[in-house]
Amino acid sequence: MAVQSLQRLVDEKAEPFDLVFIDADKENDPEYLRLSLLLSRPGTVIIGDNVVRKGRVVEQTNDPDVVGVKKYFELLGSDPHLDTTAVQTVGAKGWDGFSIMVVRT
Repeated sequence: MAVQSLQRLVDEKAEPFDLVFIDADKENDPEYLRLSLLLSRPGTVIIGDNVVRKGRVVEQTNDPDVVGVKKYFELLGSDPHLDTTAVQTVGAKGWDGFSIMVVRT
């Protein structure tokens, strides 16, 4: 449902956000990112949570969550309007991590 909510905001021409936190089903992360960029402006910070997937993002797999995160990273890496980094964390959930980006233009 988050995709529909974001699309509704785009359709309603909502004011741009200063901060976006993406933390929903990983399969749809690429679509959340695409729509979030439509709701952003230069200077907007976008954070994507749980993007390391216990290191599985480097594996060949059909897991929809891992595939979604891989596509998400492909979008991050190919968009010249984003300055991005990813940080691995270790804690109670094991290996995890987040991405953080700033919209440049």
